[in-house]
Amino acid sequence: MTFLDDPEFWREWMTSAGFGGAIAAIAAMIAFVGVLLNVRSQQKLAHKEQWWERAKWALDNWVSDDERRRKTGKLVAEALSTSEYAKVHEATLLDAMVEPRLEQLRATAETPTVGESTANTSEEVSRGGGLAGQQEH
Repeated sequence: MTFLDDPEFWREWMTSAGFGGAIAAIAAMIAFVGVLLNVRSQQKLAHKEQWWERAKWALDNWVSDDERRRKTGKLVAEALSTSEYAKVHEATLLDAMVEPRLEQLRATAETPTVGESTANTSEEVSRGGGLAGQQEH
């Protein structure tokens, strides 16, 4: 008979300080893993919130009447679309939010004013394009 089959061994072990210490160490490891997972989750959430703040800034600029701000906003949105925090649905949302304004800008650029021809349309507006097709995530 080995000590593993001896009920007296287990009774003494489960009432010993060694058993209490082992259980306390296991509980501490479980708590540590829980805290670590929570911290990582909070960090991801904070990064995602920062991404959306930057995306809002980029969208506000992308739909601006000022061509320079529009180009800057588009470049920032394109950079954000390749971020690890941007999944396919974020790029699709960016497209859905900006598309109506791009259509308006295209229509404005394609409608000649008095004394102006359609040759002066804004190349950037006509190429406005979306971001969803750029996603690889």
